[in-house]
Amino acid sequence: MEKEKHVWTKGLFAFFLCISALSLSAQTITVRGIVTDRNNEPLIGVTIRVEGYENQGTVTDMDGKYMLVGVRNHASLVFSYVGMRTQTVEVRGRTVIDVILQSSEELLDEVVVVGYGTQKQGQVVSSLSTIKGRQLEVPSRSLTTTLAGRISGLLAMQRSGEPGYDNAEIWIRGISSFAGGTGALVLVDGVPRNINDISPEEIESFTILKDASATAVYGAEGANGVILINSKRGISQKTSIDVRADYFVNQPTRIVRFANSADWTRLYNEAQWNTAGNPARSFWGQPGNFTPLYSDEIIRNYETGIDPDLYPCTDWMDLLKSAAHNQRLALNFRGGGEKLRFFVATSYFNEEGLFKSNPIDATEFQRTPQYEVNIGLKRYNLRTNVDMDITAGTKLRVDLSGQYLTTNYPGTGTKTIFNTMMKSAPHLIPMIYSNGYPSRYSATGGFENPYTLLNFKGYAREYRVGLQTNVGLHQDLNFITDGLYFKANVSFDADFNSVIRRDRKPNEYYQDGRNEKGELLLKKVVNGQTTSTEAHGGGFGSGNKRIYLEASLNYQKEIDDHTLSGLLLYMQKESQLQNNPYLYKKQSVVGRVSYAYKNKYFTDISFGFTGSENFAPNHRFGFFPAIGIGYTLTNEALVGDWLKRNKISNLKIRLSYGRTGNDQVSNTRFPYKESLTWSSEKIFLGISSAGGTNQSENLIYEKRAFNPNIRWEIEDKRNIGIDVGVFDNSLVIHADYFNNLRKDILIQRNTVSDVSGLIENPFQNYGRVANHGFDASLNVSEKIGKFEIGAIGTYTFARNKILEMDEVPRAHEYQQMTGARIGQVDAWIAERLYTDNDFDIVTDPATGVNTYTLKKGIPVSKYGAVYPGNIKYKDMNDDGVIDEYDWVRTPEGTYPRRPEITYGFGLSFGYGGLYVSSFFQGVANVSVYLAPGEMLPFLGSQPLTTSVKDFALDRWTSENPRQDVVLPRLMLDNVNANDNRRSTWWLRDGSFLRFKNLEIGYRFSPKVLQALRMKALRVYFLAQNLHVWDKIKYWDPEMGNSSDGMGYPLQRSFNFGIDVTF
Repeated sequence: MEKEKHVWTKGLFAFFLCISALSLSAQTITVRGIVTDRNNEPLIGVTIRVEGYENQGTVTDMDGKYMLVGVRNHASLVFSYVGMRTQTVEVRGRTVIDVILQSSEELLDEVVVVGYGTQKQGQVVSSLSTIKGRQLEVPSRSLTTTLAGRISGLLAMQRSGEPGYDNAEIWIRGISSFAGGTGALVLVDGVPRNINDISPEEIESFTILKDASATAVYGAEGANGVILINSKRGISQKTSIDVRADYFVNQPTRIVRFANSADWTRLYNEAQWNTAGNPARSFWGQPGNFTPLYSDEIIRNYETGIDPDLYPCTDWMDLLKSAAHNQRLALNFRGGGEKLRFFVATSYFNEEGLFKSNPIDATEFQRTPQYEVNIGLKRYNLRTNVDMDITAGTKLRVDLSGQYLTTNYPGTGTKTIFNTMMKSAPHLIPMIYSNGYPSRYSATGGFENPYTLLNFKGYAREYRVGLQTNVGLHQDLNFITDGLYFKANVSFDADFNSVIRRDRKPNEYYQDGRNEKGELLLKKVVNGQTTSTEAHGGGFGSGNKRIYLEASLNYQKEIDDHTLSGLLLYMQKESQLQNNPYLYKKQSVVGRVSYAYKNKYFTDISFGFTGSENFAPNHRFGFFPAIGIGYTLTNEALVGDWLKRNKISNLKIRLSYGRTGNDQVSNTRFPYKESLTWSSEKIFLGISSAGGTNQSENLIYEKRAFNPNIRWEIEDKRNIGIDVGVFDNSLVIHADYFNNLRKDILIQRNTVSDVSGLIENPFQNYGRVANHGFDASLNVSEKIGKFEIGAIGTYTFARNKILEMDEVPRAHEYQQMTGARIGQVDAWIAERLYTDNDFDIVTDPATGVNTYTLKKGIPVSKYGAVYPGNIKYKDMNDDGVIDEYDWVRTPEGTYPRRPEITYGFGLSFGYGGLYVSSFFQGVANVSVYLAPGEMLPFLGSQPLTTSVKDFALDRWTSENPRQDVVLPRLMLDNVNANDNRRSTWWLRDGSFLRFKNLEIGYRFSPKVLQALRMKALRVYFLAQNLHVWDKIKYWDPEMGNSSDGMGYPLQRSFNFGIDVTF
């Protein structure tokens, strides 16, 4: 009986177990599928997890396939992948679910960053330009050097290639003020920061705001445009690790070349002969009375190099290496879950300069100095961005970034060394004598040896540490009303700079011929400070701190065909500079209301109410409103259908008008206040109580007058724009016309008479500038099978005109600054070079000296005697004299120093894993001034010590009196004042087209990646600044005028890199 009962119990248990299994199998299923991108390419390593079950998930294989077992019928699957938008899909009992993930960059195209927020791109009515961070990821320390030509409306010009000092100047839509302060406001993750502190690998998007509708919310800081840089953030996915390594070689794009010693001496003899009136030339084998400074024998000695100590032929450009070798390494981590996401970026950049730091031991040095004198820069970057979902409606953001830079340079400074290299004659001294002693020309003692300056004068090392912190809070307020939320942001930034200098001063010598044995004789011309290798010096440091706070109420709601959003924000910031005891403080209240109807009609109304304590209490706050409207024609029923049938997928018109301000008007603290100063003069007060001498005190008097009515500059901005998309937006065009008026420009008056007794002219808002132009961008992207093609293009034109400024009325209207363009070079108009036909020439039969007298009707130069080959200027007022009344403010055919036109274009091709991309960048409507003091040889009080550039060989001569030469008649300084004028002869067209980038790379296939256990692998070759087409030819035209062009050269770079993702 018990046995039968036991069997029955077992059977019943087995029955219920089967029923449970059948029930369980009915509630869970196995789901399979493939995950691809929009081009139908499989995505490897996509994370798939069951929502609400953190431990239930998988990843796609090498073919993009996945399988999940035990998935509930009504579960949801979350698909996440680096660079893609996270997508959630309901299962609904399906066993096969294929998913196409959308690129996160496409998502950014839909949602763009604007001032203090974001908007859908289709609803934007303001003028802005955005590019993605990946377009800026080139091996450059400075972000600014990668921007030129890539963004419509932005102008970037790099004036130097020196490591650490090679940042480009940046303007948005030109400039509108002649008082300075023309730079754009830069915000990194919403906080005002240095644009060069962020590494390109950290950037998600780069946006410039151009019109009033976009910049009015920044009040008195928005007139010059705004740059918004957003760094990358974490996403919900399995942690990805990206490693990028670059090795690149830098070379000068172009350097100035110089005449050798033989040519130098011949040219000096020629200038000497021209200055003497072209007497008979005995030194050319003809009888005559003229004896040149350098005989034929001396010139032959220089030419043959018979004795480099006594007859040197020194090319000071040999102090530069042919190439510098640099490295960069970046390591990024990105990932997270539903509650916490992170992005961590680290990078290292090492750049060396072009100097040859190779000192030769002299007997008194005992050994080579144990320090580095070449330029060198090392930079370390760290960034951590963490996002936390505290609750469903509470989100916290914590960001930390920092930089550590060390810069090494010669003790005398790079600029000093380059200036000396550019001005030193080749024939006086070698770099160093053959016996190892430092050389120096004895005749003046002031002619420094560039080699000694570089190698024996010590070094300087600069340290910079920067720290930026940022904490943000996002709190939903849906319990009050749907769509309402609160945001707050607090940041603290600090940086510290320290410079350590170690100076040395060696003994220096000049040759005194050779003795009977042929041994070199030297005489000491400079006594050094020490004979040891120890360097002496000290250091100094400075630091700054900045605090930024903002809090805002935001509203976002869509109801049927209506979309409404609003913003009300309070901002406060302060900064403390170590060298200034006063805090800089600003406050703002910002508001914006945006409305869209049927995604067709758009309105945006905004304002900024800004206050600055740098102005008087009754003028500290200003109101800056703006309005923008938009109309999308392709969303109209009838018009839209017709446009789409004709392949126009998007057509939108935008209009905006508003007022912004500029408070970057003066470095003076509290310029409205009066300023008092001491005088060294004494006032006598009579007999003192102590004895019989006069009591005297220093005078105190007013230096600058009080003016409580000054305020920031004001700019009214008008903009009309159009957005066009063709062929399903494969071709996208954005174009804008702008017309801005800057007024109340803050200046120190120039027309205050000296009888006022003021040492410093008072500040006043006085001046107006109009600035108008056009900018546009084009983007093409198409894929046909495995073949991809892309094209980009940008164009910007911006021209200003001074309508009103404080200037003394001049005798002639053509010399007035009013009506001219900012940065325009005023100059005498060079018509041509004088010819023999302009003179009555009389030759002295005894000496062979020619006397040149200008013929009747030809204007006489006030600036010294002129001869055939000198520059002939236009007599503007027809008074028969060339003088200070003949220069012109805006000579015809010349332009300002900053380009009015900037453009860029590029093409990219790809097939399978192979890709090639190129980019060209250029400027136009720009003039470069070649200062005659730097172009003409033998000027100044020491003509024997000055350099002669090799273009001096292309000059006017009596034997070949051409007009199309670089230099006019060569003469010595005492009679060459005529040619040494600021004239159109020395103005050149500074336009250029640069082959900016060429990249060739390969992305490895999924099969290779599977074998290597990698998510992605890319190898590439990148060349930068390959070639430039221009009319300057002597130096890189982007460097500008001759004073900059003869500085540290811009760099051409050849880079080999690898990018790996795990």
